[in-house]
Amino acid sequence: MAENVLALIHGMVTEPSPHLHTETYSRFVEGLFGHEPGLRGLLEDGEPRIVQVEWGHDVAGSGADLRPDQRLAGAQRFVASRVAYEAVREHPDALNVVLRGLRGDWNLTGSRFVVRPVREKLIQFGLADAVYYTSEDGEREVRAAVYEQILSGLEPFAGADEVRLHVVSHSLGVAVAHDFLYGLFAPGHEPDFATGPGQGTARAQDRFRSWRTKAQSGALKLGTFVSMASQLPLFVLRKQTLVDRLHEGKLLDSGVIGVNGSHVQWLVFYDIDDVLGFATRRLYDTATGIKEIQVDSGDLPSTAHTGYWENKAVLKESAARIYENAIR
Repeated sequence: MAENVLALIHGMVTEPSPHLHTETYSRFVEGLFGHEPGLRGLLEDGEPRIVQVEWGHDVAGSGADLRPDQRLAGAQRFVASRVAYEAVREHPDALNVVLRGLRGDWNLTGSRFVVRPVREKLIQFGLADAVYYTSEDGEREVRAAVYEQILSGLEPFAGADEVRLHVVSHSLGVAVAHDFLYGLFAPGHEPDFATGPGQGTARAQDRFRSWRTKAQSGALKLGTFVSMASQLPLFVLRKQTLVDRLHEGKLLDSGVIGVNGSHVQWLVFYDIDDVLGFATRRLYDTATGIKEIQVDSGDLPSTAHTGYWENKAVLKESAARIYENAIR
């Protein structure tokens, strides 16, 4: 029987004071077990099989010895403290002219009550995570943090005849997870993480090469890829080869991340009120390997983007699919 490992990858953090995702992850996993009790035995027996990934933020008690990616949150807080409107408004001078008075900047529609939280939370803190990841430095550091955690979780099963990796990802975590799976499953590919200098520890690179070999031979399989608030329609535009392909109207190959098309392996959840999450399925060439589901995760942009982890439809569909793909 195949060994099953579940990796949980959070996305952009939209709050000034970040926190560990332990509680969010635990509630999500218990929700899966509630919908599909058989998953508990598959994921809790024996060696730990659930990897709770953390990246991109510092938390209380972290101390000064932070990874490069963990300094991102502190940098964002400092930037926000300098450019948030209330901070700017409190320090007017001859070179900082702000509108004053009852009608100085009157907004009759009241849209400012929606726009400002979007700008100063979702964009200032959330979208800034994506900007960091699209940089060469940021991509390298985030991958080093995320990949090493997943590879460590896989290590106890290195001797198994078959391992099925199930990945649940949210927001920017979808792009990071997609990159990880591409590095493992894409044929004829030389992943930067496996060969490039400074891409992670030598131990992590050795592990990655080993698991890539297993993926190419079929000893490692993609069990299920759950994507919530996917930003892939944006991130596919960061590589010129993909831009050229999409410019020609050609769809993307889902096989490069381990989706073989014989059954549904990839679930995509989106909410139309989520300004940072997109439908994704129609960008890819498989008609049978990807299932896309519209959900109502929240009514405001902020709650719509973060509410997937507790959404009943997400939990029910994910539990059924992960269980089916685990015992297939």
